[in-house]
Amino acid sequence: MNLIRVGVTQAREDGEKSAALLKEAGFEPVLLPQICFAATGETIPPARYDLCLLTSPRAVRTLADSLQATPDARVELGRVLAIHPRTAREAEALGFRVDDSVCPANAAELLASVPSAPPELHVLFPRGDLADPEAIDSLTSAGHRVTAPILYRTEAVPYDTAEVEALQAAAPDAWIFTSPSTFRNFSSRFGTAVLAASCVAVIGRTTKRAVEAAGVPVHVIPASPSVNELI
Repeated sequence: MNLIRVGVTQAREDGEKSAALLKEAGFEPVLLPQICFAATGETIPPARYDLCLLTSPRAVRTLADSLQATPDARVELGRVLAIHPRTAREAEALGFRVDDSVCPANAAELLASVPSAPPELHVLFPRGDLADPEAIDSLTSAGHRVTAPILYRTEAVPYDTAEVEALQAAAPDAWIFTSPSTFRNFSSRFGTAVLAASCVAVIGRTTKRAVEAAGVPVHVIPASPSVNELI
């Protein structure tokens, strides 16, 4: 029996975890990373932060790396909130004390859990270079002081012509896009015609909007933004 082939476009580290889940579920994963991450070297300014907002496991790991790289810096974290249990688990595993009385599923719920000033809160918001600035604007508008260091940047993974032609000749039956950047890099290399006969699954509404804006229909989007929920 031929297995359903599923293209996984995440960064390799994350994609390998997704591939393992797909194998367990009876699919044949095709690992085709479209992005990778690189540390920016930016450090956390010494301060006491009343609130730290963690939006992804990647943000957690790069924050931990940054703090470890500057052990003498006086950085104190007060309340820590994390989007999705997956991010909270990563944070707790790396020694952060996450407030588990609140478990927002997305950025909107995360921001809704932060009360408006007064009192003014000093908020630490570690992020990547492609993070939507809307969250920072929202927190600032609510009267808070925000420190938002860019700890990592997203880069495209290069592919040669032979790899592009091979994919176009034998595309997987389904594709998973986990962010707008995975889709943008994919479509700029391979085009969107290769998706015409495939099932397209996405993580998150921001990714869904990016895919649909390119004229590609989205067939599957999980209620919770995680690959586990999708599979």
